[in-house]
Amino acid sequence: MDHKTYHIGLWRYARDFFWAAERLRRYDSTENVTIYLYCHSMELSLKALLIYHGSTEKELRTIGHDLIDAWDRSTRTGLNQHLADFRGVKAVIELINPYYQGKEFEYLVPGIKQFPSLADIHNASEDLLQSVGKTIDIPITQLSRQLQPIDETTASALITN
Repeated sequence: MDHKTYHIGLWRYARDFFWAAERLRRYDSTENVTIYLYCHSMELSLKALLIYHGSTEKELRTIGHDLIDAWDRSTRTGLNQHLADFRGVKAVIELINPYYQGKEFEYLVPGIKQFPSLADIHNASEDLLQSVGKTIDIPITQLSRQLQPIDETTASALITN
């Protein structure tokens, strides 16, 4: 693994999952899939930061899909200094982690679930993606592109194809 660029690749994957979630949130109503995509973006963002600070792929594998573990390790790198809403992101991660780690957005698990609103999950994912991107020196042009709206024709084509 090339440590000089691996963190950038992980961050770009995080951005791609975020973009996919954005499109579903704006133009469809598949909430569980949208939440999964936002959560996966958060996981990859945190892992990109950890790689940037010297974690190995083996260390990332020990985290698995545990957002709280990834969060705890990331905050030791000074992540909290860069997040606009540190407590808000932490609260979302703490509430959503049992469902994400338990793969409840990927497989049907019966029962009542209580997790943050889709808007709160979106905001946490976006804040984390932006903050990590700035921390690991992603060019500003790549940071700002993620929020460009797509036109209705493109949105319709994305949904019907």
